[in-house]
Amino acid sequence: MYTHWHSRRSKDEGFRWWLNLGKFEFRGQVTRKWRSGFIATCGYGGQEDFCEWTFAVPRLFFAHIAVDTPFKWHRLRPFDGKYGESERKVGLRSVGGRLSLLVGHDSMGGWHSTHGRWGIIGRYWRDFRRNQEVTLFDMDWILGKPRHSLTVLEENIPVAVNIGQWDGDSYTGTAKHTRRQWKRRFSTKVSDGYEIDMQQGIPFPGKGENSWDCGDDAYYGFGGATIEEAVTHITAEVVRRRGKNWRPSEPGK
Repeated sequence: MYTHWHSRRSKDEGFRWWLNLGKFEFRGQVTRKWRSGFIATCGYGGQEDFCEWTFAVPRLFFAHIAVDTPFKWHRLRPFDGKYGESERKVGLRSVGGRLSLLVGHDSMGGWHSTHGRWGIIGRYWRDFRRNQEVTLFDMDWILGKPRHSLTVLEENIPVAVNIGQWDGDSYTGTAKHTRRQWKRRFSTKVSDGYEIDMQQGIPFPGKGENSWDCGDDAYYGFGGATIEEAVTHITAEVVRRRGKNWRPSEPGK
C-alpha cells in the first residue's frame, strides 16, 4: 500500500497537510486568517469524489478536512448530467450577512431565483426546493437592501497609455468620472472613480490554457480611483504579462 505524508506552513494559508493511504487521500487546512463568514458543513461529491468537513469562525479559525474516496464510490456522488462536479452540503453557512441552513445544497451548481407568487412563504419554498437551503437570518431585514445609483460627473476625458516596449507601443482612450452610491436604511456609501475605455486594445499574450486563449489578448478597458493610478496600474500589469521579449503576432494590433 502506497503511503505518503506532506505538510506545508505559510503565513497566508496557515498549516496544510496531505496524507495518502492507498486509494484514499486525506487533506486538511487550518488557519486563523479567515475573513469570510461562519461555516459548519459537511458534504460529499466534487470532481474527486471527496467527503469533506468544514468549520470556520470569522477572524478566529478555519479548519477543513477532505477525504478523496475510491472511484467505485462515485455513484454516491450527486451527478449534474454535464460536468459530474456536483456535491451536496448539509450544515450552516453565513455569507454577506446571510445565515443559511443547507439541506443538500450543491455549492458547485448554479443558484436559482426564488421570485414568484405567494410572498415570503413561496420564496422560502422555492429556495428550499430549488437551492436546497433555507434562510435563517438576513442582515437586509434590519439594514434594508442596498440601493445603487450611478452618476456620470464628466465624460470624454482624453487618456494616453504609453507602455514603451517597442515603437508605437502607445494607446489612447477616453475616461469618464463616475460617482456610485449604495444607500441602506441607516447608511450611505459613496465611491468616486474613473472608467477608461481604450480606442485600441493594449495587447498581451493569452494564457494558453485552452484552445480559445492561445493567441493574443488585449485590455480594452480598466479603471481606478484616479486616472494616474489606473494608468500606472495597467502599465505595470501589461509589462508583467508580456515579459521582456514578447511581441504581438500581428504588428500594430
